[in-house]
Amino acid sequence: MDNKNQQGSVLIYCLLLLSLIAVIGFTMHSLVYMEIKMSLYEQRASQARELAEAASLLTIEEITLLLHDNCCEVYQLPKTIDLENSLPIVFSEDKVMQTGIITLVSQNKDLCIYSFSSGGMFKGAEKTINTQVAFDFIEHYDYEEDAEGNKLELFSHRDFINRGRVVSYSEE
Repeated sequence: MDNKNQQGSVLIYCLLLLSLIAVIGFTMHSLVYMEIKMSLYEQRASQARELAEAASLLTIEEITLLLHDNCCEVYQLPKTIDLENSLPIVFSEDKVMQTGIITLVSQNKDLCIYSFSSGGMFKGAEKTINTQVAFDFIEHYDYEEDAEGNKLELFSHRDFINRGRVVSYSEE
């Protein structure tokens, strides 16, 4: 072969090798960038989940305080509870905890169940947790006789046994 033909083919092989290395380098750079973005979003989603869990626990405490303070001598528990004065809590523009309206799911002689959803937002990531909490109590009744001599049961008061136990806890 001629010396000039060999120089041309070596140049072509070098250019092919250089372009292959450039494509591999660009692909690796893109993969690293995507991995960093996924890791960052996962960290943000984890922080949002922690904020939602904290909002859920705080809401359970708020419900407990409200029931102990205002509902011990009332027969019918409130069907909805609005915690406007305490939630949402904004730590900064990118950290927010919030709770939706709290609704009474069921009530019987020794148990009531409240349901609510709480959310956390952290730098664009949002998580929502749906929670149902059961509160156990003992109802006390006074007995009175009516004009005919029959005993009537009249609600006296209610003693709450616990601070609430989580019955259902699901993440959206």
